[in-house]
Amino acid sequence: MRACLASRLAQTALVVFPSLTAVFGMVRLSGDPVPLFMPMDIQTKDVNTRASCAARCSR
Repeated sequence: MRACLASRLAQTALVVFPSLTAVFGMVRLSGDPVPLFMPMDIQTKDVNTRASCAARCSR
């Protein structure tokens, strides 16, 4: 039973870690991730406001 559980856990790690790494890499390679999370009809000044707020909060 423990061997089966350990095997499943290892398989899960082999799928989840590369998947998360790939998604993180694609978001970071696309440039600034802030516009990706904004609505499509938002104005440029609102994007800049959100980006500056995010930069201040991450310090």
